[in-house]
Amino acid sequence: FGIGDALAYGRFMQQSPYNALNDLLATSTKYDSESQTAGTLQGDSTAVNMANSLRAAVSGTVNGIGGVNRLAELGIQIAKGGKMSFGTSTTDKAKLEKALSDPASLNAVFASVGTEGQSDTQGLAVRMKTLTQSMLEFEGTFDTKNSSLTALKKSNTKAQDRVNDQATAFEARMRAQYTALDTKMASLSSLSAYMTQQVSQWNNS
Repeated sequence: FGIGDALAYGRFMQQSPYNALNDLLATSTKYDSESQTAGTLQGDSTAVNMANSLRAAVSGTVNGIGGVNRLAELGIQIAKGGKMSFGTSTTDKAKLEKALSDPASLNAVFASVGTEGQSDTQGLAVRMKTLTQSMLEFEGTFDTKNSSLTALKKSNTKAQDRVNDQATAFEARMRAQYTALDTKMASLSSLSAYMTQQVSQWNNS
């Protein structure tokens, strides 16, 4: 893992993969007060935690090494929303030049294995690898979330089926009661007509 790899990794994070994922998570979990529209995953703890973990993995300091130990010292800026970009100021360019003069620290800030159980001593690339593995592995973030949503879908489907069955049964009862009432009304109408006829005959006799 050399200087070229470090710069390539920086470009990798700055360009589509890191920023695209960061933007997607930000858009999916935000609430737009102007349009009063909530993102698809607004309020979803898994998505929010994922966004926070992603930003924490690249914005922290790598402790236990000298020289370069964070992206800001490479002239890489991380905005409030977590979006990353190479700085264009003279200061940022000077930071990058200085970092390139210390290859060992540059390598460590990305590839340091660190101490087990102390994530703040791991290089940024190592942290990112650990994070993505925890998301993608069996019973990881995505697998657990998928299982949870699948179970929720089954539960909702069963609930919908119960409601539909209850509605069908209620409709059947109402139709039966209406039919019985209609039959009774027809019988009463016939009786009323008969009684009217009898009264008329009595009045004429």
